[in-house]
Amino acid sequence: MIRVFQLFCKLNFQIVSAESLFNKFMAEFDPKKHSCPWCHTKNPDWKYHADYERWLISFEGGVAVTYRLKIARYKCSSCGHTHAILPESIIPYQSYSFLFIIAVMRDYYARTLTVANICTKYNIPTSTLYAWKDLFIRHKKLLNCNIT
Repeated sequence: MIRVFQLFCKLNFQIVSAESLFNKFMAEFDPKKHSCPWCHTKNPDWKYHADYERWLISFEGGVAVTYRLKIARYKCSSCGHTHAILPESIIPYQSYSFLFIIAVMRDYYARTLTVANICTKYNIPTSTLYAWKDLFIRHKKLLNCNIT
């Protein structure tokens, strides 16, 4: 999987859809600028391999929105491994978008809603909220934020 991280602390909760972020990323993506994450070959001759569909849940305009996206896969000419191309707005192996999780965390840390109200607002179980909180805290150094 090739991940390009440019978005994290730049979002600042702009009005943008997860789908538009994905489409912009894919339009600008150039596989030639990336090394293979498996064999670490610099600038292999990437070949388009296939694509697959996946669901992406985002929270936009006060409601959950579900998108169906086509994820491109490229094959490394050096090792033959295939890699899905995912922008940072998509979390691997999860249906919820980065924007969705950040919206939940914003409400949690703003402390304007109870945990029960947050879970109702976003239609998620309490265990999911706390799992995201734990993950958020573990990765806060990547976000360059002071959160506890």
